[in-house]
Amino acid sequence: PGWLSRDPGPQMPAGLSAIRPYLKLVGAAVGRREAVSGWSLREGKPKAVRWAVPAGSVYFFEVDGSAPKEAREKLVDAWLSPVSDKQADQKDGYGAAAWGIWK
Repeated sequence: PGWLSRDPGPQMPAGLSAIRPYLKLVGAAVGRREAVSGWSLREGKPKAVRWAVPAGSVYFFEVDGSAPKEAREKLVDAWLSPVSDKQADQKDGYGAAAWGIWK
């Protein structure tokens, strides 16, 4: 996810930015990219192809033990919230996150 970058640009969805400094991506189970397109009724032509991570992809994060309790609770509050890089994609429902815990 682009929002893991420390560079300006993609921003983590509102409310989750408090946990961002404490997350470390440690693995991913991601299939081949999928094309997303459609038809623009306004312009009467096909929309440009965009590439997406397939549904069911899994990212494994570690949360630093020094993360404040309030920051960790934000993950629980974000259950099934879209965490895409772009706000427009979040509004369209891309990137819904189902957080879980493993040991």
